[in-house]
Amino acid sequence: MHETPEELIIRAEVPGLNKDDFSVELVGRRLIIHGEKRVLHEKKGGDGFLISEIRYGSFTRSVQLPYVIDEKLIAAELKHGILKIRLPKPEKEQHIQYRVPVS
Repeated sequence: MHETPEELIIRAEVPGLNKDDFSVELVGRRLIIHGEKRVLHEKKGGDGFLISEIRYGSFTRSVQLPYVIDEKLIAAELKHGILKIRLPKPEKEQHIQYRVPVS
């Protein structure tokens, strides 16, 4: 996760998954990514020899956000095995700068 003045950006590697293999949910100030990977690999050799591998597993990642996000403004994109989620900051969080006097 990294932050710009306008938004939070979260990137997650999800190689081999398509958009139907996982979900992204916003619950209060928590962003939850949940998915499941199922890969079947078969290789046929001579004399009726067959190798079959099945890799599978589920995952869940949860990120506590520093402030409430307007769910209507969240954008997510999956490209080349990287999930990129853009979370615009609330207007009041974008431009706050306050100099604290030191006594």
